[in-house]
Amino acid sequence: MTSRGFPSRGLADVPIRAILFDKDGTLIDFQRTWGPATHAVIAHFAAGDQAIYDRLAAASGFVAGERRFVAGSPLIAGATPDYGHLWAQVLGRPATGDFFAEIDRLFHVSGLEHLKPIGEPPAVLGGLRRRGYRLGIITNDAEANARAHLRDLADLYRITPAEVDALPVHSVSRLANGGDGRAEQDARKTGPRRHFAGSRRPSG
Repeated sequence: MTSRGFPSRGLADVPIRAILFDKDGTLIDFQRTWGPATHAVIAHFAAGDQAIYDRLAAASGFVAGERRFVAGSPLIAGATPDYGHLWAQVLGRPATGDFFAEIDRLFHVSGLEHLKPIGEPPAVLGGLRRRGYRLGIITNDAEANARAHLRDLADLYRITPAEVDALPVHSVSRLANGGDGRAEQDARKTGPRRHFAGSRRPSG
């Protein structure tokens, strides 16, 4: 093994047949998308009460004035229940599955409204596909939400919906729980390391 933990023969000797892209932070600008989206969701729950807004933002590791997250924010490193119970305490609501689902729905809508790509993802993905690579998205987001984001990007860059729907989307949580293990057999992942270690954006 090398100092980086790879086999001594090196990655250069291993043919790359597929590439898995992380979505947030690689194809989608995390702070510019989820900062404004989180502001909108927190504002919805605060319903004009600045004290409630400030408490939700503090519990979320969210810098409201800059529309960004601090390192270690539970909205980056956790799933909806991980920060949802903190929101429930602030709002005086039960920390139930229905409440978490409500958060997810609001993030789904707000995330699409504020979607900001990095570069031109469809053009990059299309170029790699034409070179013969199998492509996919690996994400902590729900598959339906990830596909919705990709379709919005397709509209932005005039890529056909069929091309987007043909792109496999692999949920990290599904793979971790015994899902389609074939997704990783001959693929290389590209994207922020923290996302592959189990962190997730504001979930949807």
